[in-house]
Amino acid sequence: MSSQAMNIVCAVDFSEFAPSVIEHALSEARHHSRVALHFITVLEPGKGLFSHTEPATSELEEAEQKLRSLVMETLPTFAEDGGKAIRKLRFHARVGKPEDEIIELSYEAKADLIILGRRGARRGRKMGSVATRVVEATPCTVYVVQLSAYETATEDYELCAECVQVREESAGEEWFCPAHSEG
Repeated sequence: MSSQAMNIVCAVDFSEFAPSVIEHALSEARHHSRVALHFITVLEPGKGLFSHTEPATSELEEAEQKLRSLVMETLPTFAEDGGKAIRKLRFHARVGKPEDEIIELSYEAKADLIILGRRGARRGRKMGSVATRVVEATPCTVYVVQLSAYETATEDYELCAECVQVREESAGEEWFCPAHSEG
């Protein structure tokens, strides 16, 4: 392992993806001997809770505190070493376009990795526009988290009930029923 810290930027938007994105960032941090974690949330003027043109300082402070609380309540689960591997834990609340602010922070932090959610995927796109723009514009690895959607995915993919039963009964040791085990 390198003696240099791993720099991770984690974008949190307080959507249903937030807990999963935070957990993935903290889990990734456990794989490195020294980590600097930068959690960012972006307030976009005219959108969401901040419908006026420019969020006030108190709203930025509130967003940063909310971000800090979400991370700190999850941290003990992942910090088996008491958080010693995490060299720096930083919280950023910014105003602007989410993709621009995430990209800017990644350059400022010299990020090795960016973790964000796959929110907003619609109209046949595989990822939302923020995730797509971040992937296209950053020079580092981008880890895009999505929520498990196997319940809805099975509507498009027909599962063999017998195969499912074999998997459950064998705890995943066996995968196929006799009819499907031959190829």
